[in-house]
Amino acid sequence: MTTRILFSTGAPGRRRWAALTSALVLLSASAVLSAPAANADPASPAQVSVDFAQNQGLLRHGERYNNFTAATTWQNPRTADVAYLNDVGLHGSVYRAWAKVDWCGGSATSCTLSSDPASPTGDVNGYLANAATVSDSILLNLDISPLIKQGVSPAQAKPLLKQIVKTVKANHPTVRYLEAFNEPDAPDKRGFMNPALVYPYYVDFYQITNEVNAELKPSPRLQVGGPAFFEFDPTWIGKFLDDYAADPDRAKRLDFFSYHGYVEFGDMATLQNPQFYKDNPRMVEGQRTELQAMLTARHLDPGVPAFITESGVYPGPLCDDCTDTAPTTTATPWYTTDYVRQAAGQASLLYWYANEPKTSAFNWVTRHSGNERKDQFVTRGPGCTSITAAGGTGTTTTCPGGPATNAFTPYGNSLLMQSKMKKTKVSATSDSLDAKGIGVYALAAKDTSGASVMVWNYQNTGSKAFHATIDMANLPPDLGTGCPVRVKVYRVDQNTSNYYSTPGNTDPAKAQLQQVDERTVVPDKGYTYQADLQPNAIYLILLSRA
Repeated sequence: MTTRILFSTGAPGRRRWAALTSALVLLSASAVLSAPAANADPASPAQVSVDFAQNQGLLRHGERYNNFTAATTWQNPRTADVAYLNDVGLHGSVYRAWAKVDWCGGSATSCTLSSDPASPTGDVNGYLANAATVSDSILLNLDISPLIKQGVSPAQAKPLLKQIVKTVKANHPTVRYLEAFNEPDAPDKRGFMNPALVYPYYVDFYQITNEVNAELKPSPRLQVGGPAFFEFDPTWIGKFLDDYAADPDRAKRLDFFSYHGYVEFGDMATLQNPQFYKDNPRMVEGQRTELQAMLTARHLDPGVPAFITESGVYPGPLCDDCTDTAPTTTATPWYTTDYVRQAAGQASLLYWYANEPKTSAFNWVTRHSGNERKDQFVTRGPGCTSITAAGGTGTTTTCPGGPATNAFTPYGNSLLMQSKMKKTKVSATSDSLDAKGIGVYALAAKDTSGASVMVWNYQNTGSKAFHATIDMANLPPDLGTGCPVRVKVYRVDQNTSNYYSTPGNTDPAKAQLQQVDERTVVPDKGYTYQADLQPNAIYLILLSRA
C-alpha cells in the first residue's frame, strides 16, 4: 500500500489541491511510503522522566484553536457538535470560520447574511452563531482570490469586502480577527497569483478594519492579519513583508501573520520535492526564529503573533493506508490505520508549535468535506461517498453509519485528552525521541486539582513499539505525601477509543474515549507507571486525591 492523492472537488482545504494536476502528480510521486506493518515490532524500552517541581509556565492548550469548514458543509450536525464540544470541555479560545466574497450578493450597500448564495439552506448567521457559541472569539477568513481571478482591482473590491466585514462584525461581535486571503501561493492559484499581487489587496483589509472599528466602535475591536500562505515560503513571506515595510500609511496594520502547516517543498518555486510534516514534525521548530529575523531585518515589530490557521499531517487528500476508499456496503467499513496516525501526528505537530513563542496553531478540522482522516467527529461510515450529504444542495446521496453525533474519531479523542491536561506545564523528557520527531513524546502539567501526563509514540508509518517507564518525581503537594492518590489512565490506539477499530463492525460505543486503568496508590513523593506504546498509541494519566 502506498501514499496516494485522491482527486476531489469542493471546499476550502481541498480545492487548492484538485485544480493543478501537475502539482498533485508531483506530490503523489514524491510521497510514496511503505505500508504500515500489520503488527508492531517487539517493544523497546523507553524512559520518560517527569519532574513536577520544575515549572515551565502555563501549558499551551493547542486543542482550543480549531476550524469549521464552510457554512454549507455538514450543517445538520453542527449545532449538536457545538453543544457536545462545550459539554465535554472542548470550548475553544479561537475558532476559524469562512466568509465568502459573495455573501452580500455583490452588493456594496446592503447585506443580510441570511443565506449563502451557494445554498439556500446555508444559514450564515446560524453558522457564525455556532462558532461564537463554541469559542471565546472567531477568526473570520475572507479569501479575495476569486475576485482577483476575475480581474477585480483592489479599489473595486474594497466596498464589497467592507460590506461583508461590517455586517458580520455588527451582528457577531465575537468576530475578533479578520484573515485576508487563503493560500494565495497554493498550486491552483499560481496561474493568476504571484508574490507582488498579495500586498496591494491586503491594503483593503487593514483599511476596512480601521474603518469598521471607527464606525462601529465594537468591543472587542477587530484585528487584521494574513495572508494565510499555504507553506512557510521565505520568497512569498519576504515580498509581503517588504511591501508592508515600504507602505507609508501610518495607519497600516499587521496584528498577526498567518500561514499553514502541512508541508514545505524542497523547491518552492516549482513545487517539487514535498517535505511533509508527517514525516518530520520537528521541521516546524525554529520557524518563529526565522520569521522574527525577517521582521527585524525590515525594522518591523518582531513580536507580531504568528497564527498557523491550519495544521495537520495530511494535506489535501493525502493518505497512507488507503484501504477505506469508496466502501459500498456495511460489510466494507472505513477501516484504516491512518486515523491513529493522524491523532498521534497532530499531537506531535502541536507539541513543536507549542515550543515556538508567540505562535498559535489551529487544528483542521471538526468535520472535513472530503478526507475523513482530518475529521474530529465521526462523519463518514460505510457506504458514504458524498461530501455534501449532511448539508448543501444538489445531492441525494446518504451516509449510512454517519455523520454521527457525540462521537469522536481518534483525532477528536486526542484533543479531548489534551483538554484534560492541567494548567501549569512541568518538565517532561523522553529518551526515545529522534531528531525528526519520531518516537516517544511526553507532556506533563499540574494544578490544584492534581497532575496529568500525556505520553505517545508517533511512528508515522513505522512499526516500532515501546515499553515506557514513566517516572513522576516530586508530585504536587496537593496530592499529599503518603496519602491515597487515584490514578486514571485513558488510551487511544488502533483498537481503543477508535470507532473504526474492527473491520466489518463499526460501533458508536467504540468512539468514546476509553478509560483503560484505574487504581489507588499511596506514593512517596513520586510514582512510576508502565505503558505499552504500540505505534501511534497515546496515553493520558491523571492523578488526583483519592
